[in-house]
Amino acid sequence: PSQIYNHLLDSNQFKIGLVENLNEQNDNLSLSYTEVISVSWIFNFIKSIYSIIIIWASYSFIATPLMKSDISFALPATGQKIMMLSSISFAVIFPIYSYLYFFFWEIVISFLMSLFGKSYFDKKKIQQVLISSYTSNILLLVPVFGSFLRYCISIFYFFIGLRRNLKLSTTQSVLVLLIPVFVGLMIFATMILIPLFFIMLLAR
Repeated sequence: PSQIYNHLLDSNQFKIGLVENLNEQNDNLSLSYTEVISVSWIFNFIKSIYSIIIIWASYSFIATPLMKSDISFALPATGQKIMMLSSISFAVIFPIYSYLYFFFWEIVISFLMSLFGKSYFDKKKIQQVLISSYTSNILLLVPVFGSFLRYCISIFYFFIGLRRNLKLSTTQSVLVLLIPVFVGLMIFATMILIPLFFIMLLAR
């Protein structure tokens, strides 16, 4: 990723080299949101296929025989069916999720860049960081551990992009990456406080 961002700073274009020499402009491919989402969608479908195969195999060869001897295994078997349906559903809505992902992070990064005193920045550089982090979806082709590896590499690419392309400090970059955690805690706190508020009203 460092070499890619060095190349970006020189050319002011997001290009991934198709050869070892990243400076050969004729052999480079320019990427957009639509293109990277389309390719990632294929990886997600492949991941869904082998995930369904693994779930089906575990259901057929492990859960089903155990269900015949113990009724308590009926619930895990139902859970596996739900997992299969969830896997298919996410693969179908992946493009919508991806565009919302890019839209969310563009707003968040733009806001924090202004908050950090960097009022003058190129929006294309934010798009470059997001696209670079999304290329980690190729790791979804790795069975079982692919999703975890993709998540780790995506965060790494995101961090490098914030540091090298947007020129944020290490602390600022970490704060940007922690935004989903803060949002999740706020939602969790809201889900707890609202019921408590109504309980207190009813108790009066």
